[in-house]
Amino acid sequence: MKLGIKEFFEGKTILLTGTTGFVGKVVLEKILRSLPGFKKLFVMVRAKKNMTPLERFERAVLSSEIFALLRQDRAAFEALKAKMVPINGDLIIDKLGMSDADRAMVTAECEIVINVAASVNFDDPILDALEINYFGCKRMLQLAKECRNILTFTHVSTAYVNSNNPDGSKIEEKIYDLPSGQDPEELV
Repeated sequence: MKLGIKEFFEGKTILLTGTTGFVGKVVLEKILRSLPGFKKLFVMVRAKKNMTPLERFERAVLSSEIFALLRQDRAAFEALKAKMVPINGDLIIDKLGMSDADRAMVTAECEIVINVAASVNFDDPILDALEINYFGCKRMLQLAKECRNILTFTHVSTAYVNSNNPDGSKIEEKIYDLPSGQDPEELV
């Protein structure tokens, strides 16, 4: 039996990161608009400048113009908001900076992890970019592995991860060995 996307997400608990960014907001809006049958949606948000994750989520995310269409049906939007649980988290902190209680809740309930969090600031020092975009992804993957009922882990990569080879050869979707044969973690 084949499942469609709507059927797959029906009744599922999701963890979504990166919603304060452009792509994350788009993914969140698409889930809310097209897949409203989800059971629960954990939204990982960094606390910032005297704002709790919930306050930041409501001010920086849900008030965005992209959600204007959804906000038109106030009752439906409030019903969706009631299924969203903002949790404090940060990709660059060990164990994602989650409280033990939040981590336990996520690992017990989450079935789908969608990691959209990343830095696309190309002026960042390389070690900062690695910390967020590489090690942060590894931390998210570790969390997904700890989830008792995980079905899928999806990582949305940063821009320009695939490039043109000067010789015109095709870059396949696979993990390539480093030319030196070293582990990337040994390079940091």
